[in-house]
Amino acid sequence: CNFKCRICGPLASSLFAEELKKFSSISIKTKNWAESESKTIDEIIELFPTLTNIDMYGGEPFLIKPLLRLAEQAVNQGYAKNMRLHYNSNGSVYPEKFVEYWKKFKHVDIHFSIDNIGTRFELERGGSWNQVDSNINQLIDLKLPNVKISIMPAINIMNIFYIDELLQWASELSLTVNPLYVTDP
Repeated sequence: CNFKCRICGPLASSLFAEELKKFSSISIKTKNWAESESKTIDEIIELFPTLTNIDMYGGEPFLIKPLLRLAEQAVNQGYAKNMRLHYNSNGSVYPEKFVEYWKKFKHVDIHFSIDNIGTRFELERGGSWNQVDSNINQLIDLKLPNVKISIMPAINIMNIFYIDELLQWASELSLTVNPLYVTDP
């Protein structure tokens, strides 16, 4: 993950894990399968004849190079028309290389982890609000009939008093809101 969200931790965020290694004697063992030609991706591709749904969670799945190969292979092998793809994204990356492949899938869901807007988003998630907002708007503007875009805010102590502003922003973009509730950390 390229963010270091305040509601996250070192097991789900590579930036948190790097910081923990610098400032702590606690060791987090990580395996960066996403940066290599993964056996996992090959195993998923072998399952294409029977797969109807693939869920990909973030951090940021659009930075994971093998996931593009997964979409490409599903299209090239003729299985995309029977599949639903689901992504949880932090919104920091515009998935330009994925878009042409998505047009061939039965359905694509993209849930963006957006808990706040503006500078409060930047404080809470650690990314650029203007970039995230722009990326989401670009995807909406494509008007792809098989792509559903929504937000999945994590309701927590940092945003509870500003949820109305987030809901207003989502409403203006006609985005569905699927809230989560943070209980840990």
